[in-house]
Amino acid sequence: MQLCLAPLQEIAPAGFELPANACDTHAHVVSDDTNAYPFVANRSYTPPGAPESRYLSMLEHTGMQRGVLIQISVYGDDNRYMLEVLKRHPDTLRGIAVVREDITHAQLQQMHEAGVRGLRINVLFGGGTGFEAMENLARKIAEFGWHMQFLMDARQLPELLPRLKQLPVPGVIDHMAICPSLKVSIIPVFGPCRN
Repeated sequence: MQLCLAPLQEIAPAGFELPANACDTHAHVVSDDTNAYPFVANRSYTPPGAPESRYLSMLEHTGMQRGVLIQISVYGDDNRYMLEVLKRHPDTLRGIAVVREDITHAQLQQMHEAGVRGLRINVLFGGGTGFEAMENLARKIAEFGWHMQFLMDARQLPELLPRLKQLPVPGVIDHMAICPSLKVSIIPVFGPCRN
């Protein structure tokens, strides 16, 4: 199983003055306790721990007041750790969850109350929910004012864009629309912006 780099041991402060309420818009938290929060078997890599305390320390050292936690693929749709972190920091953090298509309205409501503001479609790494679920999930989250976030290869955009434009929610392509063969990254955003 491929490993990935650990969080930096030392964080340097920003070299410029950040605006009020500066927000880190994409981060993952990974518990050190793999027994309590096991990784999915079909994951594409195995990360070292990157717990809540390390993330909050990074925000403090860089001068950011807020952050958005994205459900990491190695947990699949087990959002427990991220939700627990969100609940402990309601004035600082928001989250993007990964769910399956049969998620209920009540479960989505609970996630909203915990600070979730979007769902992630992941077709690049094991543990994700794919494009087959996106229209149904988009309808379910529209009333919450959430958005959909996509972890995908940018080369899929031309074929997928007609479907994306029909979604009743805004969308973001995360990780700067990974495009391995072209060594190019873009940040497309579609749909109206919401809080």
